[in-house]
Formats: sequence, structure tokens, C-alpha cells
Amino acid sequence: MAKKKRKGHQHGKASAVAQRSDKETLAREAQQALQQGRFRDAIAHCKARLKQEDTVQARQQLADAYEGRAAALSDKGMYKEALVIWENRRALGADVAPLRLPYADVLLRLDKADEVAALLSAGEGALSRAERDGLRARLAAYSLGGHAEIRHALPEDDPLQRHLEAAEAALEAYCHGDDTALAQALAAIPFRSPCRDLAQILKALQRLETAPEDARERLAKVPADSAFAPLRQAAELACLPESEVMVHLHDASEATRRFVLTLRGWDDTRQAMHQALHALGPTPSSKALFKLMYRYQDTLGRAWVEEY
Repeated sequence: MAKKKRKGHQHGKASAVAQRSDKETLAREAQQALQQGRFRDAIAHCKARLKQEDTVQARQQLADAYEGRAAALSDKGMYKEALVIWENRRALGADVAPLRLPYADVLLRLDKADEVAALLSAGEGALSRAERDGLRARLAAYSLGGHAEIRHALPEDDPLQRHLEAAEAALEAYCHGDDTALAQALAAIPFRSPCRDLAQILKALQRLETAPEDARERLAKVPADSAFAPLRQAAELACLPESEVMVHLHDASEATRRFVLTLRGWDDTRQAMHQALHALGPTPSSKALFKLMYRYQDTLGRAWVEEY
């Protein structure tokens, strides 16, 4: 009987060693997949690991895999699918899967700004000051981009409310070419405001024609991960020589193209002609070009069009 117990003990010990080895293998394979950007594989390994050991470390690794997969989907423009992954990550718990600002970016892409505002209204311990600032900046860019209604979802005493009023006044003054009103509005946007990057961009745009080098220096101060980064990138394009601008605008969105060309002084007719040319593709046929030239012969010059 004693020998049988010893065999059972040895078998149990061997099984425990095998399980521990299996856990370590899964953790290692998940980490390798993470490092190689194979996030779907990483998620599968992490889930298998969790079935064997539900630990903080295992959950954190799965949270990292979810984050990588969500980011990859967002890069492809698959925002609905990315949101599902972000929600799966969030379900792991805030202790192992704290808020990430790209999650808020996806919500805003899907016009779920009220959910971002709800995140901002979370308890004081739920978000760090930096995270709150990041959320406010994203909500500011969203609101100023044509969604002013989001202000109704914010608490009345939220500091973003007054910052948005100043930012809206600054944008209106810039669009109307009122330098005095613009200076007053910009002075009302403090350095730590969620709208400070917008203020920096507007100051740069003021100097675009008279002091282009100073404008470029100001734009360079706006971080690449800023909520206002697309506006900064468009302003930077407007600083380039026209021959270079055309190359960069080829892959830009229509909104970016119109903004850049407006900054460069192009009127509506010239922009429409450029848009029509862009729609023909990188290698338009001679027939398509001739039709376009005749359509805009008043702009190009009738004599020039007939010559070519």
C-alpha cells in the first residue's frame, strides 16, 4: 500500500510540473506573439493561459494583446471591430486594464462622444490628471470640429466649458480675419488648457505668410499625438513649396486638401479643378485630360487650352 501511495504522489508531482511548464510555455509564446505584432495569436495564447491560471499577470498580458489588436484594427479604419476589442479589454477590470486614450479616439470616430464624456465624469480615483487632460483635449477637438452639442453632455462646472467658449471665439475671429478679436480670444486660453494646441496652431497660421519660419517652429511644438494633430499636419503642408504640397496632398483627405489649398489662397474654382484632376487618378488618359481642360477653359485661358 505504501508503494502505491508513493506512485500516486510521484504522478501528482509530475502533473504539477507539467502544468507549470505548460503555463510558462503559453506565457512565453504569448509574449513572443506580442513582440512580433501577432496580436490574434497572442490573444489566443493568453486566453489559454487564463484557463490554467487566472492571475493579475495573465490578465495584464491579455490586456496588452487586446490593446495591440485594437490599435491594428484602427489603423485599418475598422473602428467598429476595434471598439469590440477595446470593450473586451475593459471587461478585464481597471486594475489590469486602465484607460487608454486610443479607446476614446475610437469612441469619437463612431460618434459616441457622450460615452467619452461619461469617462471624464468618472470618480476622481478612476483617472489620473494626465488622462483627464487627454480626454478633455479630445472632446475639445471633437466639439470644435462641428459637434458643439457634446457640451451638453459635460458637467456645467467642467473647465472645458469655458475653454471651448474662448476657442470658439478664436476660430471665429481667425475665419473673419479679425486679428484684434483673435488676440483677445487666444489670451483667454491658458497654457494648460485642453485647447492650448489649437491656440498654438492659430498663432502659427497668423504668421504663415509674413513669418513662415516662425510658423513652422510654432507648429513643431504641437505633439504628434495631440488631439489637434491633423490640423497641425495640414498647416505644415501649407508651409511647403507648392510643388511639394501637390505630392503630399495626393493621399490626403478631401477636407485636408481644401483646408491646405484655402490657406494657400486658392479660390473655389481652382480648388474644384484640382479636385476634378485628383479624381482622374495618378495616370489619367489624354482624353480625360482634354475634357477637363475644356471644362475649365475660362480659368486656364481659352487660348492656352486651344494651343494644347
